[in-house]
Amino acid sequence: MSFESIDLAYDFYCEYAKKAGFCVRKGGSYMNDGILKSKYFTCSKEGHKPPKSYDSMDDKDSSKRPYYKRRKRPTIRCGCKAQNFLKSMDGIKFEINEFVEEHNHAMVEEEDMHFVRSNRKLTHVQENILYELSTLNLGSVKAFNILRTKYEGFEEVGALKDDCKNFKQRLNCFIGEFDAEMVVQRLSGKKRCNDDFSFEYTVNDNGELTRLFWADEISKKNYLAFGDIIAFDATFKTNKYKMVFVPFTAIDNHSQNIAVGAGLLSSESIESYTWLLKLFLDSFGVAPKVVVTDQDPAMKQAIASVYSNTRHRLCMWHIMKKLADKVGVVLCNNEDFKWKICDIVWTDSISQFEFETKWQLIMKEYDLESNKWLTDIFDMRYDWIPAYYRDEPHFDHCMKIQRHNSRKNDHDTRHTHPELVLIKKDGEDGVDSIRDAGVNIRTTPISNLGNEKNLKFKEIPREITLAGEYLINSYVTDIDELTKVRDQMNIMIQKADETRYQRTSLSKRDRFAAVLRYDQPSEVTVRVPSGIRNKGRGSHKRIKSQKEITIG
Repeated sequence: MSFESIDLAYDFYCEYAKKAGFCVRKGGSYMNDGILKSKYFTCSKEGHKPPKSYDSMDDKDSSKRPYYKRRKRPTIRCGCKAQNFLKSMDGIKFEINEFVEEHNHAMVEEEDMHFVRSNRKLTHVQENILYELSTLNLGSVKAFNILRTKYEGFEEVGALKDDCKNFKQRLNCFIGEFDAEMVVQRLSGKKRCNDDFSFEYTVNDNGELTRLFWADEISKKNYLAFGDIIAFDATFKTNKYKMVFVPFTAIDNHSQNIAVGAGLLSSESIESYTWLLKLFLDSFGVAPKVVVTDQDPAMKQAIASVYSNTRHRLCMWHIMKKLADKVGVVLCNNEDFKWKICDIVWTDSISQFEFETKWQLIMKEYDLESNKWLTDIFDMRYDWIPAYYRDEPHFDHCMKIQRHNSRKNDHDTRHTHPELVLIKKDGEDGVDSIRDAGVNIRTTPISNLGNEKNLKFKEIPREITLAGEYLINSYVTDIDELTKVRDQMNIMIQKADETRYQRTSLSKRDRFAAVLRYDQPSEVTVRVPSGIRNKGRGSHKRIKSQKEITIG
């Protein structure tokens, strides 16, 4: 029996071991001139546990070697002779030269075979599911539980929780130092195939990514409709490289947040904000009428220099969020105080004179006249209190932006026509029938989005999955038709099994590239940021408990 590669030979022996009830271990090999000539696959209980290299009791007082305490671990090896010995002439095709079937130990029960190491393996579909769930911030354990539910049992998954964790760790290692390079390549590919996609980035002298800005065609359409007032928020979140994420957010007619652009900055400086705002203006062509931000002075100067005719307002939500820290816990828990302060801040029904009068009365009543922070924000009242700009245009929309600034909801409009995104090859057009059905279609050339082979690994399995779901939904009330579909699929499965060990298998690197849809770059031109420190970043040290502090 011959195999096209050593990996296929190993998979075949593992499949045999699964049915027989034992675990496989890769044994020795022989290479000549860099070509693999022979390889052993053995039972995991082959051989015996090697003896200790020295007697620890004799070496305890020896100056040549330090003394180590070793745990006494039992061994599973019992000298089993079962093996599969393969030979090759060219290092590509392998033939079975010797096969020993007999074992000298009890076999693993069928219900426990999913714990055997050589039998644990994530399939291509499962790897894609794990990656897609990780993009939704679901960890490996939760992803495994989803797979367990989907396949109706631990033993049906074919892997353990640790295998899911190891896959995620190895995928991160595959990305490694190419993280920034892959992001730049991905966004550059979108820019090449879409004229309405805006993307720019900068690097420092060491080639490390320092700034990044992008906005797609949907963002630009949203900006034209709802871009009068924009929230420019740099306090949302940072990533693993401590870069500041800066989303540009607007509010639609349904009071939902919509993203109209985003950026990543390595420093919260005037220069960085100026660069970002200029790119935003160049991409959209029109400056917003009102920009709502927090109290960052660098933002204020950058907005004044780039958007000279834009009204800059401070976010009421950010200011009121700090109130608890500035006035103390006792006063902040006072319901009467909170009701009075909110009654004059979150309203547009009072005049400027009424606001100033009630503010002074509250400060005097609760003995806050000497509070410096409250004095400072009162001096800035023209930039954030509604009573001072309620007569200006777009006031109502500005209030919505501030009240909903903390919500990061996806925009799901109710009054848009369905749009189908198709991946097509260059020169191919097979969507006329779908257009005739009244569905808007946006086609994207597959050669411009990235590696064509990796895109096919992603799109073709997805099309097969959707086709299966469509057939099930179509024949859900017709058992006879469903049976025919199942029988046809069983025939295809049988055909695939017959040629399974004649096809080449993917290496780990190719599997990771297929999951990410991008090959690992040959060189790094854009490096990941390092040594970044921003406001509010903190030391990222673990906070010690009072007991630890006392003991230490």
